[in-house]
Amino acid sequence: MRIAHISDVHYHPSQKNFEIEILRPLIKDLQEKNQEHPIELICYTGDLIDKGGFDIIKPFSTRECFQEFESKFILPIVESLNLDKSRFLFVPGNHDIDRSKINPIFETGLVSTLSTAESIQSNMVNPDNLHLDRIKAYKDFERAFFNGNIGYKGNEFGYGYSQETSEGNNIGVAGINSSWRCNDDNDKGKLIVGLDQLDSIKESLNTDEKKYDLKIALMHHAFDFLVDAEKRTIQNEVMMDYDLLLIGHDHSTSAQQNNNSYGTSLVISQAPSNWTANMRSTSLAYHNGYTIIDYDKIEATITLYFRIYNRNNRTFVSDTMRGMDGTGSTVFNIDRSLNEEWKVLKESIIDNLSDFTEEIQKVMVSFGTDSDSPKEIDDIFVAPKLEIRNHDQINSDIRNST
Repeated sequence: MRIAHISDVHYHPSQKNFEIEILRPLIKDLQEKNQEHPIELICYTGDLIDKGGFDIIKPFSTRECFQEFESKFILPIVESLNLDKSRFLFVPGNHDIDRSKINPIFETGLVSTLSTAESIQSNMVNPDNLHLDRIKAYKDFERAFFNGNIGYKGNEFGYGYSQETSEGNNIGVAGINSSWRCNDDNDKGKLIVGLDQLDSIKESLNTDEKKYDLKIALMHHAFDFLVDAEKRTIQNEVMMDYDLLLIGHDHSTSAQQNNNSYGTSLVISQAPSNWTANMRSTSLAYHNGYTIIDYDKIEATITLYFRIYNRNNRTFVSDTMRGMDGTGSTVFNIDRSLNEEWKVLKESIIDNLSDFTEEIQKVMVSFGTDSDSPKEIDDIFVAPKLEIRNHDQINSDIRNST
């Protein structure tokens, strides 16, 4: 199965040379890669438009920009590859929000309120309190784009998408919205995904009952952009539930495989931009390009082919600065058999501990009596309250206590 990972076009109708420098070379290269092996999905990881449509000389509304992006970018690409437009999947980036809809007073209150994992969870259950006007134009565009697609199951933030490919692979995709709390150009460490969003996506994918050959998560931002209160939790959840994470935002190319102590791993692909403002970049790190991703079910591998824009010839070429041994590609093994064995072992341990706990309770002095004393282990052993405090706070408390 072949996927094209594209990101950060920052489209605006006022851009010059968009078709010559961005669209035509990209379509030409995609068609060549499609002839080698058919492209089944195009995954786009945010910043569909630029600055929510704002432009001093030629302003457009956010809604108008999304419509233009569909007609001037999405449709020409899918038509050139003979794909239905439902095979073009996307998530929002920080430029896809309408900043004019942000109320500074409400924003100050939300920053204060959404400061703990508990408050994030409780408030996301009722999205009406979160002032989501900034992403309304994007969500309206998303829902209209996927309207009538039975594989799409949206919620107030992200969506789940399922698809069977021509090769018989069952693919589950999580469209994770990491941009609904975007506010300005200093968002690092301030953004929120929310466990409620992830749980809603998992429920829509029916992961407990449906077997997927490959599970993909799309997200604009890397985990480092999330608030400390949920950063590690969200990272662990994504690692446990998905095989491949596609991100954008940084305008640079990278790929890695993360492993954790639970026996799960996650391949992360970060795609560069395809932005007219970046077409003359001579930086080795920041350049226009995209990534072709091949999934081999039999070999249990994910192979990434890195493409970079060569402006001298207005064409995409292999990015030999990336990958293994100057090949412009890299291969990751994703054999999940060990993960399944670990899950079975973990469940067995939990079951045995539960049986052991029940036997221990039977020999407690208070077991079977009418006294008010605790009769279960859980009532006796209470988890201690933990909190994160910095070194200065601890020293201050010690000084005050003395």
